[in-house]
Amino acid sequence: MRLLVIKLFVLLIHVAHSFTQTDYCPIPTFTPHNEVKILGNEVLIVTHPTHVYDGRRVAKPGIDKAIAWAQSKKIPTIYLWEPDPVFNPGYYPEVCTADYTIASRDGEHTLTDLPNHIISVGGRYDRSEETGCMVRTHRDIFTAWSKKTNEDLKLTIIADATYLLGIMHPDDLAFDIWRDEFRKIIEIKGEKYEMNRVLSLTEMLEILAMYEDNMDWGRKSNVAKLSFISDHLFDTGVMPPQYQIEYKVMGRKKVYRASNIKDPNVKKPTLLIEIQ
Repeated sequence: MRLLVIKLFVLLIHVAHSFTQTDYCPIPTFTPHNEVKILGNEVLIVTHPTHVYDGRRVAKPGIDKAIAWAQSKKIPTIYLWEPDPVFNPGYYPEVCTADYTIASRDGEHTLTDLPNHIISVGGRYDRSEETGCMVRTHRDIFTAWSKKTNEDLKLTIIADATYLLGIMHPDDLAFDIWRDEFRKIIEIKGEKYEMNRVLSLTEMLEILAMYEDNMDWGRKSNVAKLSFISDHLFDTGVMPPQYQIEYKVMGRKKVYRASNIKDPNVKKPTLLIEIQ
């Protein structure tokens, strides 16, 4: 219910602007999730590339660049698209047709046959599954991977092609710092500051860079909500304890959750979450 209320609120904010735009994609033909077949070692997954949630269209240039790059390398692309026609006006990729477009209301999917390098763009990469469709996309990627045996997984998030809500809850760590720095970033770009605006992940990393010596703060911020999801999968028994979680943010690589395998001769299936 909370996610639906947020969606309706965001839609009302942008609906007038949306219907004056002519550069949006038409409603696509959806492929059933179980019919998606990916060949090769990489795939680009684009979650909700839409003006409805990215009011500034801040991630659009990065998303278009990522799609063009993937096509030039013959890397398959999958779009996750809101199936409700009410939310469809506003999808903004320059290339409207992917190898597969699947219906996904909140970023969820049942894709199981995915390669071991997944490139992720879009949004929203928010605080939790409740508001972050991209986080749900990652949750389902991790769940599918956890059922494989002795395979590594690399998830690359392209920062300038990812958007997230530019606010934090007042009870969150360093809320005042976040709010003030968010205002500065928006106003420096000549835009009016609004609390319902979004940031690109690149802009958020500009804030984190000022506190780069405190990676614990970065880990507790939106950057590490992927790790929150992996924690949940461990705690519920979905992901076996022999799996290791590592992340690489701002050039720093750390082990977030170590495998319980102590024998150096035994392979540790490893998930590397990389933000670049």
